[in-house]
Amino acid sequence: MSLNKVDLVSTSAPDLLKEIQKLNKLKHYQDALSLSETATKQYPKSAALYKQNALINLKLKRVKEAHTSFMRFFKLNQDKDLIAADIYEKFFENSLKLVKKPSGKVFKEASEILSLLESIDVNGFEVALYKAAFLVVGRDYDLAVSSYDDCLQKGVAFRKTDGELYIKALFNSFRYKELDSFIRSDYALPLGELRLAKEKKRVALLLNLADAQTLASTEYYRISIFRQQSPKGVFITFGTAADDLDSEPFGMDFLLSYGYDLIFVAQENTNRYQDLSFETFEEIVAPVVKCGRYEKVYTYGVSLGGYSALYYSGCINAIAFAASPLNPWDV
Repeated sequence: MSLNKVDLVSTSAPDLLKEIQKLNKLKHYQDALSLSETATKQYPKSAALYKQNALINLKLKRVKEAHTSFMRFFKLNQDKDLIAADIYEKFFENSLKLVKKPSGKVFKEASEILSLLESIDVNGFEVALYKAAFLVVGRDYDLAVSSYDDCLQKGVAFRKTDGELYIKALFNSFRYKELDSFIRSDYALPLGELRLAKEKKRVALLLNLADAQTLASTEYYRISIFRQQSPKGVFITFGTAADDLDSEPFGMDFLLSYGYDLIFVAQENTNRYQDLSFETFEEIVAPVVKCGRYEKVYTYGVSLGGYSALYYSGCINAIAFAASPLNPWDV
């Protein structure tokens, strides 16, 4: 049966599924997608058709559409403990690519599936790893570290994604000794030599710090400080419009390597520091930089970060360095 001869009215759901699988096997993904979308409309209660549609969307890197079809498949399938582990893995890997905010719909839906899987046993599926991953996404770093530590104690193999997220959780909870231990272990090998070399260089800087902590944190901004033993001065840096609360502190490795303290002001993606007023910034940062520890205070950033460096420098009498300063709201 060829695609142009498929009669949806007279063809059963199992036969349509076979046709879609044939097209998929031949790598005719667009034809397979077209037929599967039509088939799911014809048979809206067929879990198998929605699963196949989700897998085709994954092939075509249509992450939103894949998530929607996966959720429909899970809703229709009553025997969730019989679903193959690799299907759950594909779903959660796709969800992690799609999640933008811990308050978003995708995060909530994936978290619900995770909660369900904790009460059933799916052979070959490591629920704990994905639970830890979504704790990182939800920015509950302490719990994420605890979950990853449990996996390490049980000898669960880490993939590259697990290593990256564990590093993020350790970094954001200021656990630099544990971070150093992890990147030197075999569990970190999937990250590759180049990434590990970069992390080892950074950890060496972090381990020499006198202190690191969060000065202020809301759902829209986070201000963190990294203190040296004897600093040359302090730089306050800002993220770009594309950055978010979890982004790497701008200029961190460079500034720490030259002996400066660093205060990094992160913003939630698309918020663009709109919830960090001039007065609030002064209230949080001024007592820190005017305590007599620093002879000179600098602000530094690129694009939105450059604009912010200019804007906030006024309330703390800082010297501003701004590369291509841009306020996206004015564009």
